[in-house]
Amino acid sequence: MNAVRKSSDCIDLLKQRCIEAGFATKEELAQKEKDVRKHVAAELKVAKAGTLPSIDTINDHIFHKEIPQYIRQSEEFPGYYNPAAPQHK
Repeated sequence: MNAVRKSSDCIDLLKQRCIEAGFATKEELAQKEKDVRKHVAAELKVAKAGTLPSIDTINDHIFHKEIPQYIRQSEEFPGYYNPAAPQHK
């Protein structure tokens, strides 16, 4: 299984292609990966130290322009309902 994973891992394949094309050296990619892991670890620490957002902001930053007139969700969580919207049957 590890051999299959190693031969088909998209990140490893991209690294190899970048090296073959001369876009970066193995050392440069290793340093970039190290920098990214360090950045992610720091951001994770900040996120874990923060507080959860209010449930009132659940739809923020999801829709490009405005919330659609009717959003259907699972029965466990009631959907957003706009009484001014046409009724769907």
